[in-house]
Amino acid sequence: FDGTYFCKLLHEAYPKGLEMPDEVSIKRNSEIKEKDVLPIHVACSNAPQAAVINDFYKICPKSILIPTEHGNLPLHKICSSRNLSPRGPSNTSSLATVIQALMGYDKSAIQRMNDNGHTPFIAACLNPSLPDFSLDALYLLLREFPEVII
Repeated sequence: FDGTYFCKLLHEAYPKGLEMPDEVSIKRNSEIKEKDVLPIHVACSNAPQAAVINDFYKICPKSILIPTEHGNLPLHKICSSRNLSPRGPSNTSSLATVIQALMGYDKSAIQRMNDNGHTPFIAACLNPSLPDFSLDALYLLLREFPEVII
């Protein structure tokens, strides 16, 4: 399954489907509900390929900093996902690669707290799948924002 190809097909079929309306700002918008999350939030909950995240970002750069109803950015979603494995199947990117891609678009996402007061690093540590979580991914998160452990 080639997620990048599929993403491009969807975008060609419905170009506005991956974008947010102009009136939506990076700050919380009361109309964005958890059930109305963006495709990038769904992808980050389901072990995406880094190329798919890159495609979403190219189409809608603001999506990286748009929170869900509970304040979760795409980086929070991938760190709290229970559908991940450190290396993943051969057709997926490593968890660390996807996290590095997300942080590369906007490093401020690593410091953002969701409504529970959790940064992405804390979300990863609270993830019941932590034994399967990549230590490389945790290191990336901690290296970018070491103050999170204070």
